Amino acid sequence: VAVTGVQTCALPISQLTIGGSLLVVPADSPYKTVEDVVAAARAAPGKLNYGSGGAGTPSHMAMATLAAVNNLNLVHVPYKNSGDVVPAMLRGDLQVSFQVQTFAMPFVRSGKLRVLAVTTGARLPGVDAPTLLESLKNDLLVQETWAGVSGAPKTPAPIVRRLHAGIAKAVTD
Repeated sequence: VAVTGVQTCALPISQLTIGGSLLVVPADSPYKTVEDVVAAARAAPGKLNYGSGGAGTPSHMAMATLAAVNNLNLVHVPYKNSGDVVPAMLRGDLQVSFQVQTFAMPFVRSGKLRVLAVTTGARLPGVDAPTLLESLKNDLLVQETWAGVSGAPKTPAPIVRRLHAGIAKAVTD
């Protein structure tokens, strides 16, 4: 980690995670691919409902991007939190949603949801689905989320380097 200059905002120390969202549908959905979803949305503008944990959340932004780059008219149904979306999908209130991997995978493993694609730039280990980039050939569809550690703006460089090294070691453990 190189630390130079005067920092006036939070000082980045280390990235902890990087991931993406999964485009999911109920297991009994007729949609088998992201192309199926796009075709259905084009065939019936304004009829396909998608849920998110609220306006501006990663799941909302991922679907809004998918809709924008494919010129789709989808209906956004915002919920108070992401935990309400999957039950709504399983009831049939929603046809599709983007969900974070850690939340969606238990439903995928139990056979309740099917993954059609992922928002990451590369395929995700343990997820049997292509990336949106592979399927639809548009770089704007690569949307990754990350978490990290930052410090106070004037944290001394030796402390930043020590924290970074310790965090890197812990993450590889």
